[in-house]
Amino acid sequence: MVSTMSKTSPVASGPVPVPSPAEQAVPSALGDSSFFKSVLDHLPVAAAVCDAEAKLIAVNHAWSTDTATVKLFGTRLSIGDTLATAIQASSWPELNNALQAILAGSTEQSRLNVAQHGSIYGQLRLAPQPLGDTQGALLTWIDGDLGADDQQAFATAVIASTADYLFVLDRTGRIRYQNRALGDRPAEECVGQPFLNFISSESHESAKQGLETVLSTGAQATYEDRHVTRDGERVFESRIAPLIRGTKIVGAVVNNSDVTVRYRAQADALELKERYENLFNTMPVMLSAVDGEGRIVNVNEHWLKKMGYQREEVLGRPGKDFLTPQSQLISNSGLKGETFVQDDTKDIALQLKHSDGHLVDVLAAASTERDPDDKVTGVQLRMIDITDRNRAEAALRKSEARFQRAVRGTSDGLWDWDLESGLVWYAPRFKELLGFAPDEFADNFVSFREALHPDDRGSTLAAISQQLDGNQALDLECRLRTKTGTYKWFRLRGLAYKGDDGTPRRMAGSFQDITVQKHADQALRDNRNFYELILDSVPDH
Repeated sequence: MVSTMSKTSPVASGPVPVPSPAEQAVPSALGDSSFFKSVLDHLPVAAAVCDAEAKLIAVNHAWSTDTATVKLFGTRLSIGDTLATAIQASSWPELNNALQAILAGSTEQSRLNVAQHGSIYGQLRLAPQPLGDTQGALLTWIDGDLGADDQQAFATAVIASTADYLFVLDRTGRIRYQNRALGDRPAEECVGQPFLNFISSESHESAKQGLETVLSTGAQATYEDRHVTRDGERVFESRIAPLIRGTKIVGAVVNNSDVTVRYRAQADALELKERYENLFNTMPVMLSAVDGEGRIVNVNEHWLKKMGYQREEVLGRPGKDFLTPQSQLISNSGLKGETFVQDDTKDIALQLKHSDGHLVDVLAAASTERDPDDKVTGVQLRMIDITDRNRAEAALRKSEARFQRAVRGTSDGLWDWDLESGLVWYAPRFKELLGFAPDEFADNFVSFREALHPDDRGSTLAAISQQLDGNQALDLECRLRTKTGTYKWFRLRGLAYKGDDGTPRRMAGSFQDITVQKHADQALRDNRNFYELILDSVPDH
């Protein structure tokens, strides 16, 4: 196998065209990554793309099936294979030199004619292939000697296979070729017309400047344009590249890619982001986010309001800076995923330090974010300020403690009757006075009514009813049956508590054991009667 190599003359900038008849050449766009990817598998030749390390990153169907590539390299090259290994195995130094020149950017295109027994049976072409910030190479294998007719067929196939809208312009900016209709106007009616006539008013100036730059300097230009078609308004990403013959810029090639779907998706994503940020900042909950190292990356307005900070004072700082030492022990490991084993953790009691130094009690919930290796990359925190609640609960506990001390320190039996539910709270001392254990006397009004002495039941219930209907405090004496069946005398006192509508809601009071006092009074009355009887029996003299 014998190869001969020819190189095109380098130009200042821009891709190298594949020749086409009548100045209608589009392959200047062949070096454009997004364009080539859209047509790679439809090319009528074997084609492949390698990266800056000469490793194949894309091949088309023809490359995978053409036996000529096997003859060239001695093996079938697939994605992931390195050209350097194949070149070394095939002892093809010309290819190595051409490839290195392409990757280094020192040449625009190389063609290697492959001959056997003095007859050319194919040509391997190399051209620059931009890959983001790096340079790769495009390799195409063409059977036989590619003459002018074949070149025309090649260019036509490339043009027809792309879904983009392609325009070839002359030096005056007039359309010399258009591959398809853009909108409702047929392509043939556009040929000969100034290209800028078909640009929307919003994009006219940027397209004009871009075209002038391309035709004067050979540098590529981009702009965004909109057109109204039968399917509605479409958004296009337009790229202009120079059309070069030899070393002379003879026109320009415009490649319009329909990016409507992407544009709408981006617009929807932006709208969704704005809605999320609005919701994030208006939520009446303290929201924050930390990264995998525990640094705060976002907080909402409610968080800032509760903590008394400005946003710039918070972002980027470790979350532990705002926690008390005790809360740091709870959260330090958690923020790095060591204790947040579950994706959601709830009811974490923490204390935060306000900007003025006072403490803010919060109840936090955390949701973790993980990478594919299950490593925690961030934590979303939702916190509710429970400072006032904790203070109220603490005050309630103190009040309850004082009440319990008062209950234990009195000899009276206290009671509290919920008129809506019918339940009655009887203090342990009340049940003790009747000889019952705490769980032996039912917490309802019926148990009290049944314990009343039959002779006292009617008057006692009537007095209670009158008190509920009026405003006078309840104060009476009655007898209650004890656990042993005997009766004790009690002084019953109480007061009703009414709602805003005047309806009684509760009634509370006390029972005082006055049995001894009643017996003493009875004994005193008996003694008085006895002495009065004696005195009455003494005769007057």
